[in-house]
Amino acid sequence: MAFDYDDFCRRLRVVAIIRNEEDFSGLFGKNPSYVSANKSKCVEPSLDALTNFLFNIEEQLKESNEELKSDYGTEQTLHRCKTLYEIHSQTLLILREKVREQKRQLGIA
Repeated sequence: MAFDYDDFCRRLRVVAIIRNEEDFSGLFGKNPSYVSANKSKCVEPSLDALTNFLFNIEEQLKESNEELKSDYGTEQTLHRCKTLYEIHSQTLLILREKVREQKRQLGIA
């Protein structure tokens, strides 16, 4: 499973987590041009970047879940939670796949 920068970026924009690719790059813990540079070179995010991204999505998901539990939770908040959960799950699968591949390359079971 490949990391689809455009799909994830679009979905995060829809739920107002980011405004643009520069904000998206920040979720990876990288400089503002990280995503555009990787896309132009057809490069997948590094393990470090994916780990940062996963952590930041988890933090956003926790905040959204808390908002949902409060009196201020709305349909928009519910949609944000669902989207973040889906992105989190997909990213976790991609991260696991990358780790397995690196283990195979290193000869580690």
